Amino acid sequence: MKHVFHSRLVLSLAVAAFTAAACSKRTDSVIDTTTASGSVALPDTTPSPPALPTTEGGVVELFKTIDNGEVEAGQLAKTKAASAKVKSFAQSMVTDHSNGLKKLDRIKTADGTTPITPETSPIVTTLQSKHQELMSRLQSLSGAEFDRVYIDEMVNAHQQVLDLVRQLQSSGQNAQWSTTDTTKAGSVAQYLNEKASGVEKHLERARTVQSSLSDTTRTGQ
Repeated sequence: MKHVFHSRLVLSLAVAAFTAAACSKRTDSVIDTTTASGSVALPDTTPSPPALPTTEGGVVELFKTIDNGEVEAGQLAKTKAASAKVKSFAQSMVTDHSNGLKKLDRIKTADGTTPITPETSPIVTTLQSKHQELMSRLQSLSGAEFDRVYIDEMVNAHQQVLDLVRQLQSSGQNAQWSTTDTTKAGSVAQYLNEKASGVEKHLERARTVQSSLSDTTRTGQ
């Protein structure tokens, strides 16, 4: 949920902004963009990925978005999947990520006294957009093709979320939560530790199901 998070929307906005800036130049002005070798050097318009949240509230909202997406996709897979293994995996995603949402509601500030108010961030907006694209695609599929696409997405998503958790764990952007005692019950830091372990287990299981589907396809069973 790789380092995910390059958005088509962000790219479109970046391209649009560059185009608008180019059009606003006076037509009689000439800008020398040639390099020493004589080739034209075009500006780098590659968008940067959305920044990680820097507050406890941002972390809570980020993982609420991830958990809600996993629950919604899992509920769809429970009804559309053809493989019993995919159906079982989907059920575990619904159960585990529903429990994850409850844990997020119980997280408190570093002093262990104040509930955290979720705060939205650009990465949340990007994730929501990508999730809707995935749901639209899954809705259009059925049978073995649905199984393949869903489980492939689950492998990719869980690897991305694991990478994200590790980045947050090593982040020093906000001492309020990144340097909190990781053993303190209910803290963001403790949540990230538990999340990393849970995501690793989900990723391992998703890969096992993915492999079983590949084996079935090869044997024609």
